[in-house]
Amino acid sequence: MAVAAAAMMADSLHGAAITWGPASDIAGDTDVINTGALVYAYEWGTMPSTINGVSFTSSYTVNGGTNVFFVPNSLDSGSTYFSSSSPPFSALSSAYITILEGAVYVAAGNPFSVEVTLANLTIGRKYAVQVWVNDPRGPYNDRSETITSPGGNTVTLDFSTNALNKAGGPGQYTVGTFTADATNQTFTLMGNPAAYVTQLNALQVRDVGTQTLPAWSGINPAGAGAVQLIFQGASGGEYTVLTTTDISTPIANWTPLPNGAGIFGVIAITNISPATNKARFYRIRSP
Repeated sequence: MAVAAAAMMADSLHGAAITWGPASDIAGDTDVINTGALVYAYEWGTMPSTINGVSFTSSYTVNGGTNVFFVPNSLDSGSTYFSSSSPPFSALSSAYITILEGAVYVAAGNPFSVEVTLANLTIGRKYAVQVWVNDPRGPYNDRSETITSPGGNTVTLDFSTNALNKAGGPGQYTVGTFTADATNQTFTLMGNPAAYVTQLNALQVRDVGTQTLPAWSGINPAGAGAVQLIFQGASGGEYTVLTTTDISTPIANWTPLPNGAGIFGVIAITNISPATNKARFYRIRSP
């Protein structure tokens, strides 16, 4: 019994399982989610920045104020290391570049993970945490890392979307959701064995307890090349359905469906795809 109790206490110190969404390529300001209410947002660049209505605080220490902590605490940091004058990174907004060119990191060749603690949460509230990693310099495009939490899934984030040594490829981000069962929540970053570099460029935490993140509930054939798309969000929430025939297309270049924007609870829309399209992909954006 004592052993079981100790194990339960250890688990509670780490918080709930985080469900991480897929890795998404950094493409533009609308990457930054603004669903729900901002709890805090940090970056390790040179100055505070606001992107898509979200204000990021610039941290001049390894930790993010009294809200974000790292183990180990002896991480390196650089405010302008991870930048490039080559597109598509250089074509991002100046504010987005600012939050992406700084980072805290574990230098190459150190095979240990970094535990990130998000503090000052409210038990029972649903949160979204968005995490970015970015290194568009070119020589290190093979770097990646995993992000996970106890009991949750694992996602791999690439430091750059470019291949070989080509400069200018931004990195990736992911959004995880969880319901807080403690005032602290942890997740773990681990660099891949090719380089053992672990890095975090920016993060934000949002209280989404008052607005449900959109989720697909059905994609059904509707005859003559048409599909019916059904998803669920918060009543009064604003969502846009985006589409493309090439999943590698940057999110900023996906096409909004003409009948796929508005304020919905549960929504079903129909999209007709030309017969020449072998595949078509859809994504929900909020707002």
